[in-house]
Amino acid sequence: KDNKTLMYLNLNCNKISEDGARAFSSLLKLNTPLKKLSLSSNRIGNNGLAALSEAVATNNCNLTTLWVNNNGITETGLCAMAAALRSNITLTNIYIWGTN
Repeated sequence: KDNKTLMYLNLNCNKISEDGARAFSSLLKLNTPLKKLSLSSNRIGNNGLAALSEAVATNNCNLTTLWVNNNGITETGLCAMAAALRSNITLTNIYIWGTN
């Protein structure tokens, strides 16, 4: 049900797709205590990063660190995240290397 304690979640190398990223986006919009989310080396792509960006742009997102490196992200996904960062006040570290 509701996460009240989990602050760090590492899901590297789990073949998570853009649908999985959308699910995480919905979770992040619910004001969870999650501070660090690592989705490195998955398959979220541009659409997945765009979904995560929507969550990052909300006031309910408490993430301070996000890892999305090696996910097939191009400038389209990066632009979505850049736009979200304009309104985000918590995210201080984002790791995006290994993009296309």
